[in-house]
Amino acid sequence: MKHIMLDLETLGVGQDACVLSIGAVRFDPVAGTLGDELYMPICDREGRIELSTVKWWSEQNPEIFKQALEHANDPMESPAVAVEAFNHFCGFYWNAPEAEFLWSNAPTFDESILRAMYSRRSINDKFPIHFRGSRCYRTVLALAVERGFEIPPYPKNGHNALADAKYQAETLIKVYKHLGLSK
Repeated sequence: MKHIMLDLETLGVGQDACVLSIGAVRFDPVAGTLGDELYMPICDREGRIELSTVKWWSEQNPEIFKQALEHANDPMESPAVAVEAFNHFCGFYWNAPEAEFLWSNAPTFDESILRAMYSRRSINDKFPIHFRGSRCYRTVLALAVERGFEIPPYPKNGHNALADAKYQAETLIKVYKHLGLSK
C-alpha cells in the first residue's frame, strides 16, 4: 500500500514541539482497505512544551493523556528509535514497497513536526517520503463536505495517535467512495 496516514500527539503546536507519539497506518483509498499499523511512543526531551497545549490536554480524556505520557521518561523510546521505526514502516530500509503518499490532518502540523524532528536530531536518515507525496486530509475532507459528505463521529479513544490515524484513513476511504474515486 502506497498511502500512509500519519498522526502525532504533541505537547506543542510549533515545528519544535515535544512529540509524545507517532501513529500511522498504511491504506489504499481506492480499494478501501487498511494495512499495517505503527504506534510509537516517544521520549522527546528536546521538544518544546507549550502551556496552552498542556491546558488543552487537561481538558481531554485523562486515560488517553496518561497513555500518551506513559513513555515520557523511557530512553529506549528516543526520537532516533522512533525515526528508525517510521523509516522501516515506510518501507525505506527493507524490501516492502515504499510509501509514496503521506497523508495527515494537516501536513503543516504532523508532517512538518516529524520532518523537523528528523533534522533537529541531526539524524542522518533522509525523510522517507518525498515532499511531492504530502497530502492534506483536511482539504479533501472539506471538499467532500461541500459535496454533501457527512463526517463520521470522532472515536471515543481520540487523541491516541494510532486511533486518530486509523479514523482519518477510514474517513478518507469513505470520502473517496463518496466522491466516486474508489472501486
